[in-house]
Amino acid sequence: MLWIALGASAIVNTALLVGDPRQARSMRPAVPAPAPASETMTPTARSGKTASVAHLPTDLVAPGMAFESTDLVAFRDRLRSAGFPDWAVAALVGRRIDAHFDEVRRQRLGPAEIDPFWKSPDPARDQQRRRVAREISREQAAMRREILGPISDPVGTYQAGRLAFLPPDKVDLIARLESDYSELSSDVRMDGGGRMILEEDREKLLMIEREKRADLAAALTPEELEAYDLRHSQTAQSVRGRMANFDPTEEEFLAVYALQKVFDERFPPSVGMTTRSPEEMKARRDAEAELKTQIRAALGEDRYLEYERSGNHGYQTALKIVDHFKLPRENAASVYTLESEYRQRQSEAMRGSQDQAARNEALTALAAEASARVVALLGEEGARAFKETGGHWLRNLEQQAGRAAPPAQRP
Repeated sequence: MLWIALGASAIVNTALLVGDPRQARSMRPAVPAPAPASETMTPTARSGKTASVAHLPTDLVAPGMAFESTDLVAFRDRLRSAGFPDWAVAALVGRRIDAHFDEVRRQRLGPAEIDPFWKSPDPARDQQRRRVAREISREQAAMRREILGPISDPVGTYQAGRLAFLPPDKVDLIARLESDYSELSSDVRMDGGGRMILEEDREKLLMIEREKRADLAAALTPEELEAYDLRHSQTAQSVRGRMANFDPTEEEFLAVYALQKVFDERFPPSVGMTTRSPEEMKARRDAEAELKTQIRAALGEDRYLEYERSGNHGYQTALKIVDHFKLPRENAASVYTLESEYRQRQSEAMRGSQDQAARNEALTALAAEASARVVALLGEEGARAFKETGGHWLRNLEQQAGRAAPPAQRP
């Protein structure tokens, strides 16, 4: 990594050599100026060919050194004329933009207040600082786009990757659209102190979602919008989350997604705490039951049972345990089947005998047997972790046996 840092330092030094000091135009920010070109520019840089960095001094720029202001557009053009590639131009001009906005932040935000450790921070003060910080970040991104254009990479590598399925000319547009609406939603949530969403806040958030949807539909073709929804809609993310341990085919995902989308359009995912009438709750429960029936029919019986298993918390916990201890994944499926078996046998033991002592003995034996089978599948340490984090049925069975045991036999 050291050679990368040294190379970057050398490129920065070279860039500082290709400019000439001048006063900034009135509408452009003041930024550090490079050293005079006539005194320090290398012959290759003066000739307009690709600048060499092999024999340049590395102490031209020191932290805190004061420089005169210069015109960023002219600086950009001089770098291009000197033969610098786009990535270097973006890095060097961006460095000056970032330095300018570092100073803007110091001036507009001021020093952060340090709260006494025994007191909670002032939410109104912190909210205002976050708003100002976001405004500055927006101004910084706008300047990068204005001066650097397509090479500014305002969306960053992560955003560009998650939107790579779109045409290149729409990636930046959609990334900025998402960012703008995310900030609007964040402002609404912070108005409630970040802790409580009121009815009027819910209405605002729903309106923001509707406006975002309209803007997406205007910016993308129907095919592009469908591709976006399949990756980033709330419905798609919900379905993917439930199918994380199901390993669906494309056809299976699309079938469940289509059914879930219809349900979500009828019952939009709630924002904050929502009060529903008894009629609304019943309608939702009935629709959920119908949705399960439709998914069962779409997947087929065997695959539906695997789908149901994949969403079970105990199964998910067992999977993590077998992966951690490098045990066969089939062991997690076997642990999952134990749950229904022992719930049924526990219920039968509770109802089976009128004799309290016999019932207690049956529950104690049942708990010991279930625990031994889980240990055989997950190991001692894995079984202990399972009971603590996901095996609620096993813990409940052992607690039931403990309550049933005579006082002298209880742990």
